[in-house]
Amino acid sequence: MMKKLLFLPLIILGLSLSVVSCKKDEPNGEEPEVVDSLLLNTKILIEVEGFENLDGNLAIAIYNNSETFNSETEFYREAAFTVSADDMSVVIDSMDAGTYAISILHDEDESGDMEMGGFLNLIPQEGFGFSNNPVIGLSEPSFSDCKFEIEEGQSVSVPITLIYM
Repeated sequence: MMKKLLFLPLIILGLSLSVVSCKKDEPNGEEPEVVDSLLLNTKILIEVEGFENLDGNLAIAIYNNSETFNSETEFYREAAFTVSADDMSVVIDSMDAGTYAISILHDEDESGDMEMGGFLNLIPQEGFGFSNNPVIGLSEPSFSDCKFEIEEGQSVSVPITLIYM
Protein backbone atom coordinates (compact mmCIF):
# COMPACT_ATOMS: atom_id res chain seq x y z
CA MET A 1 0.00 0.00 0.00
CA MET A 2 2.72 2.45 0.88
CA LYS A 3 4.58 3.75 -2.14
CA LYS A 4 8.24 4.60 -1.98
CA LEU A 5 8.50 8.38 -1.96
CA LEU A 6 11.43 10.75 -2.01
CA PHE A 7 11.66 14.03 -0.16
CA LEU A 8 11.79 17.08 -2.41
CA PRO A 9 15.29 18.64 -2.43
CA LEU A 10 15.45 22.19 -1.15
CA ILE A 11 16.86 23.42 -4.44
CA ILE A 12 15.55 22.17 -7.77
CA LEU A 13 17.75 23.33 -10.64
CA GLY A 14 16.59 23.78 -14.18
CA LEU A 15 12.88 24.02 -13.44
CA SER A 16 10.56 26.84 -14.45
CA LEU A 17 7.11 27.52 -13.02
CA SER A 18 3.84 28.33 -14.71
CA VAL A 19 0.33 28.33 -13.26
CA VAL A 20 -2.06 25.43 -13.85
CA SER A 21 -5.56 26.54 -14.67
CA CYS A 22 -8.12 25.27 -12.19
CA LYS A 23 -11.76 25.85 -12.94
CA LYS A 24 -13.24 27.28 -9.76
CA ASP A 25 -15.96 29.82 -9.09
CA GLU A 26 -13.81 31.76 -6.64
CA PRO A 27 -10.19 31.45 -5.54
CA ASN A 28 -9.69 29.59 -2.27
CA GLY A 29 -5.94 29.67 -1.81
CA GLU A 30 -2.72 28.71 -3.48
CA GLU A 31 -3.30 26.55 -6.51
CA PRO A 32 -1.12 23.76 -7.90
CA GLU A 33 1.63 24.87 -10.27
CA VAL A 34 3.20 23.05 -13.19
CA VAL A 35 6.93 22.62 -12.84
CA ASP A 36 8.24 22.05 -16.38
CA SER A 37 11.06 19.57 -16.44
CA LEU A 38 13.33 17.78 -18.85
CA LEU A 39 12.46 14.60 -16.96
CA LEU A 40 9.60 12.58 -18.41
CA ASN A 41 8.43 11.24 -15.05
CA THR A 42 4.94 12.50 -14.22
CA LYS A 43 4.88 13.46 -10.55
CA ILE A 44 3.23 15.52 -7.84
CA LEU A 45 5.28 17.61 -5.41
CA ILE A 46 3.16 18.09 -2.28
CA GLU A 47 4.28 21.05 -0.16
CA VAL A 48 2.64 20.98 3.29
CA GLU A 49 2.87 24.03 5.54
CA GLY A 50 1.85 24.78 9.09
CA PHE A 51 2.41 21.76 11.33
CA GLU A 52 1.66 22.81 14.92
CA ASN A 53 3.92 20.08 16.32
CA LEU A 54 6.17 17.25 15.14
CA ASP A 55 4.05 14.41 16.59
CA GLY A 56 2.87 11.47 14.49
CA ASN A 57 2.52 11.13 10.75
CA LEU A 58 1.46 13.03 7.69
CA ALA A 59 -1.16 10.86 5.95
CA ILE A 60 -1.79 11.63 2.26
CA ALA A 61 -4.66 10.33 0.13
CA ILE A 62 -4.84 11.05 -3.61
CA TYR A 63 -8.18 10.64 -5.38
CA ASN A 64 -8.89 10.50 -9.11
CA ASN A 65 -12.70 10.79 -9.13
CA SER A 66 -15.53 12.49 -7.27
CA GLU A 67 -17.27 9.24 -6.27
CA THR A 68 -14.45 8.13 -3.96
CA PHE A 69 -13.22 11.58 -2.87
CA ASN A 70 -12.51 11.57 0.88
CA SER A 71 -13.42 7.91 1.19
CA GLU A 72 -11.47 6.28 3.99
CA THR A 73 -11.08 3.05 2.02
CA GLU A 74 -11.05 3.93 -1.70
CA PHE A 75 -8.39 6.16 -3.22
CA TYR A 76 -5.97 6.28 -6.13
CA ARG A 77 -2.86 6.34 -3.90
CA GLU A 78 -2.01 6.75 -0.23
CA ALA A 79 1.17 7.36 1.73
CA ALA A 80 2.27 8.25 5.26
CA PHE A 81 5.43 9.99 6.46
CA THR A 82 6.85 10.76 9.88
CA VAL A 83 6.43 14.46 10.58
CA SER A 84 9.93 15.90 10.69
CA ALA A 85 9.57 19.68 10.28
CA ASP A 86 7.06 22.54 10.51
CA ASP A 87 6.87 22.47 6.70
CA MET A 88 7.38 19.30 4.63
CA SER A 89 7.63 18.46 0.94
CA VAL A 90 7.07 15.01 -0.55
CA VAL A 91 7.22 13.68 -4.09
CA ILE A 92 4.71 11.23 -5.52
CA ASP A 93 6.37 9.68 -8.59
CA SER A 94 5.03 7.76 -11.56
CA MET A 95 1.60 9.36 -11.69
CA ASP A 96 -0.73 8.84 -14.64
CA ALA A 97 -1.91 11.92 -16.50
CA GLY A 98 -5.34 12.92 -15.24
CA THR A 99 -7.43 14.87 -12.74
CA TYR A 100 -6.68 14.50 -9.03
CA ALA A 101 -7.59 15.88 -5.61
CA ILE A 102 -5.51 15.46 -2.45
CA SER A 103 -6.58 15.18 1.17
CA ILE A 104 -4.04 15.21 4.01
CA LEU A 105 -4.19 14.56 7.75
CA HIS A 106 -1.68 15.34 10.48
CA ASP A 107 -2.29 12.05 12.29
CA GLU A 108 -0.68 13.10 15.57
CA ASP A 109 -1.63 9.95 17.49
CA GLU A 110 -0.94 7.61 14.52
CA SER A 111 -4.42 6.06 14.83
CA GLY A 112 -5.12 6.22 11.11
CA ASP A 113 -8.30 8.23 11.74
CA MET A 114 -9.21 11.87 12.29
CA GLU A 115 -9.75 12.40 16.01
CA MET A 116 -12.94 14.33 16.74
CA GLY A 117 -13.96 16.22 19.89
CA GLY A 118 -15.55 19.40 21.15
CA PHE A 119 -19.26 20.10 20.68
CA LEU A 120 -21.02 16.76 19.98
CA ASN A 121 -17.67 15.31 18.87
CA LEU A 122 -17.94 17.25 15.59
CA ILE A 123 -14.72 19.29 15.71
CA PRO A 124 -11.53 17.85 14.17
CA GLN A 125 -8.78 17.56 16.79
CA GLU A 126 -5.93 17.05 14.29
CA GLY A 127 -4.71 19.14 11.36
CA PHE A 128 -6.04 18.51 7.87
CA GLY A 129 -5.94 20.08 4.43
CA PHE A 130 -6.81 19.73 0.75
CA SER A 131 -5.31 20.58 -2.62
CA ASN A 132 -6.30 24.10 -3.76
CA ASN A 133 -6.67 25.06 -0.06
CA PRO A 134 -10.46 25.53 -0.30
CA VAL A 135 -12.34 27.53 2.31
CA ILE A 136 -13.64 25.10 4.94
CA GLY A 137 -17.22 25.66 6.05
CA LEU A 138 -19.57 23.35 7.91
CA SER A 139 -18.88 20.46 5.54
CA GLU A 140 -15.90 19.04 3.74
CA PRO A 141 -15.02 20.43 0.30
CA SER A 142 -16.02 18.66 -2.90
CA PHE A 143 -13.76 16.97 -5.44
CA SER A 144 -14.31 19.90 -7.82
CA ASP A 145 -13.14 22.35 -5.09
CA CYS A 146 -9.85 20.44 -4.78
CA LYS A 147 -9.15 19.05 -8.25
CA PHE A 148 -6.19 19.84 -10.48
CA GLU A 149 -4.86 18.47 -13.77
CA ILE A 150 -1.56 16.84 -14.57
CA GLU A 151 -0.36 15.96 -18.05
CA GLU A 152 2.05 13.23 -19.09
CA GLY A 153 5.65 14.19 -18.24
CA GLN A 154 4.67 17.12 -16.00
CA SER A 155 5.62 17.79 -12.41
CA VAL A 156 2.90 19.64 -10.52
CA SER A 157 3.64 21.45 -7.27
CA VAL A 158 0.65 21.31 -4.90
CA PRO A 159 0.84 23.62 -1.86
CA ILE A 160 -1.41 22.63 1.08
CA THR A 161 -1.73 24.61 4.30
CA LEU A 162 -2.81 22.58 7.33
CA ILE A 163 -5.94 23.67 9.19
CA TYR A 164 -6.28 23.16 12.94
CA MET A 165 -9.66 23.90 14.54
